[in-house]
Amino acid sequence: MDIAVSLILGTMCGMGVGSAGLFVTYLVLSLGMEQLPAQGTNLAFFLCAAAASLPVHLKKRKLDTAPIMKIALPAAAFSVLGSYIGTLI
Repeated sequence: MDIAVSLILGTMCGMGVGSAGLFVTYLVLSLGMEQLPAQGTNLAFFLCAAAASLPVHLKKRKLDTAPIMKIALPAAAFSVLGSYIGTLI
């Protein structure tokens, strides 16, 4: 059952459907996992699903990389800064 749910949610995630709420809900309600570990598991799941779908999107040329880089590079820098500020609070 877990493999079927992961396969379905991974497919949905790869197509751009926001499956995070579904996956966290499944982990918490069906498997009895606490919410914070479920959110961490969801993050790892999303990163793997996104990494698997990226080559397909690049091959089909559905991504314009210039605007993505304009957003991704500052976002990565400010995420590190925000994490650092969060540790100080």
